Amino acid sequence: MASNNLRIVYTNLADAATLSGTVNASFPLDNLKNDNKGTVCKATGTSLSVSTTVTTVVGTKYAVVFAFTNCTSGSLSVSAGSNISTVPSIAADLFTNSAATGVYAYSYGNAKYLTGYFTATSTSTTITLTGNVTSGIAEASRLIIGPCFIPKYNTEYGLQVGVVDSSKSQRSQAGNLITDNGTVNKTLEFSLPYLTETDRDIWYQIIKLNGTKKSMFVSLFPEDSDAKKEQIYQIYGKLTTVPSITYANPIAYNSSVSIEEV
Repeated sequence: MASNNLRIVYTNLADAATLSGTVNASFPLDNLKNDNKGTVCKATGTSLSVSTTVTTVVGTKYAVVFAFTNCTSGSLSVSAGSNISTVPSIAADLFTNSAATGVYAYSYGNAKYLTGYFTATSTSTTITLTGNVTSGIAEASRLIIGPCFIPKYNTEYGLQVGVVDSSKSQRSQAGNLITDNGTVNKTLEFSLPYLTETDRDIWYQIIKLNGTKKSMFVSLFPEDSDAKKEQIYQIYGKLTTVPSITYANPIAYNSSVSIEEV
C-alpha cells in the first residue's frame, strides 16, 4: 500500500531543547514549543532556519517537522546521520483559502507540514531544519523532533482523512442562508491490524502516556513519491479517544486509531 510503513512520533525532543536561529524578536523561537497554532516563530526574511542538538539513539529513525507553517519548501541537515530525506515541497493548490490569511489560516484549513527524516548514527545530533517562502516572511507554529515508532506491519486499506468544519448556517427571514464561518481542522482514522508483541508493548505505552491529552505526529505515507499524498495523510494532533488493543489471535494484536488536529 505504501513504500514505507507509517510513522508515529509521540515524544517531542524539541520541547526540552535549546533552539537557535535568527528570528524576529517579537516572535521568538520558544513559540515553536507550544500547540497554539496562532503563536508563531517568524524569521526576518524568506527563510526560517532553526538548529538544536538532541540526544539520539543510533540506528533509530527520527522525524523533524515544522507544523502549521507558511513555508512551501525546505531542507534538513544533521551533524551525524544517514538516510537523510529530501524535504518535499508543499503544493500550494492543496491550501487555497481566501477567507483566512496569516496565522489565522492555520485554523481554517491551511495547516501545512514541512517534514524530513534521518537515521541517527551518533548519540548526540545537531539538527537544522530550514523552511522557505517565495515572498514575505517565513514562519512556523510548531517544531517537532522525535524518534519514530514504526510498526513491523503497516496499516491496512480503509484509512480515512477527514475535515471538520465548525461553520454554522442559519436561514434569515428573507430566505437567505447566512453562514458564520468557523474553524476547519483535519482528522485521521486508521488501524494497526497486525501488532507484534514488541509493537503491542510500544503502542500500549504510547496510549497510556499520551492518552487524549498529549499531542503526537503521525504520517501514514512517509517519504512517499507522491508528495501531495504524504502531505494529506500526516497530522499533528491528539487522540479523540484512547484506543483499546484487541488480542486478535495467538500471534497478533490490533488497534483502531482516531486523531484530530490540534
